[in-house]
Amino acid sequence: MITTAIDSNILIDILFNDHEFAADSAAALTSSSMQGAVVICSVVIAEVAGYFPQAEAAQKFFSGIDAGITALDTKGAISAGQIWRHRSQKDRTRILPDYIVAAHAVEFADRLLTRDAGFTRMNVPGLGVVSPESLLA
Repeated sequence: MITTAIDSNILIDILFNDHEFAADSAAALTSSSMQGAVVICSVVIAEVAGYFPQAEAAQKFFSGIDAGITALDTKGAISAGQIWRHRSQKDRTRILPDYIVAAHAVEFADRLLTRDAGFTRMNVPGLGVVSPESLLA
């Protein structure tokens, strides 16, 4: 069984029925669910919830996804902050929430499902990254 953490771009593709990415993102989410557990970081919840006009609509969307909602503990959050600090001194293109999502995936999952190839370049120890295209190939 493989546990997969889901990045916000996958959920946003599905939410907006993106003509280019929604089908693959939905299929990859379904495939991930069939392979094991799916988890979503509270930061991803916040990022996606910002697209809804009311909290109730966001709650309804997330309740329709078969996933566990988990938050980083203090140790994981500190680790994310420290990795961001060291990496951001060299590369200021990634924001701290990306490192929180990555640290969450390391702590609670075997891999992160995302279309953002930048997660691979972040060099977060223990982070496995998979795209919808590679998962469905």
